[in-house]
Amino acid sequence: MIFYIIYNIILFFIIQKFNRIWRNLLNFILLLINISYYILKYRNYFYYSIFILFSSLICITYFIVYFNFNQKTTEKYLIYFLLLLSTTTFITVTLNKYYIYETSNNEAPSGNKGDQGKKGIDGEPAKILNPVDLCVNQMIETGNNEIKKYLEKKNKKINNDELLFKNLFMKRKYNQICSSNRYNNLKSRGGDYNAMKILQNSSKKWVKLILSYEQGFNFLNNYFYIDQKWNSLLSKNKSLNENINPFNIIKTDSTWNW
Repeated sequence: MIFYIIYNIILFFIIQKFNRIWRNLLNFILLLINISYYILKYRNYFYYSIFILFSSLICITYFIVYFNFNQKTTEKYLIYFLLLLSTTTFITVTLNKYYIYETSNNEAPSGNKGDQGKKGIDGEPAKILNPVDLCVNQMIETGNNEIKKYLEKKNKKINNDELLFKNLFMKRKYNQICSSNRYNNLKSRGGDYNAMKILQNSSKKWVKLILSYEQGFNFLNNYFYIDQKWNSLLSKNKSLNENINPFNIIKTDSTWNW
């Protein structure tokens, strides 16, 4: 966002170097690019298409009225071709700006699985499950149970064996918490069971908060959504009063910052 603000400011001062007719046209086009981006972001492609159509007609009309063209047929066709090309460029710029924003708020999907390597040397038999993995699994299971309760209240059919808590951003954060010195110190003072109960309660609280949002289930059930994705997931329904990213609230919890 800061980059685009700086970019538009620089572009504005560059435009001031042109004469009045060109300057007015370029300023108007710059304004249209920004408006069309926000229409595309908060509305849909229908509104965007209507806006592009009217904007193009206005710009073309301005161009024809204020600029004198040679009456040669070949040059007239060339001018019309350039106008069409400019309209296409305008659409491409706004779409590119929109998709850059959308891509920055998602994590890339995993690539294709590589070739299997050679089998390594067998290690010693594990005595117990890795404590960190056990902790993460317990937190995920707690969150998954909350999702099932949520769907049951919505009268949605669920498969009890299905893992609904799929969000990798949350899982990685759970792994960080379970690997933290704060958690290890908590286990040393109060024992593994009490420490685990604290993290399970935290996971339950966080998941319930996310599920209270209209797109909460979709966020938890999606592998690649991250906290910044809520910039576009917050409901436009004013009656729901979704004005705050849920992670702005979650991040105030000291346990989340372990």
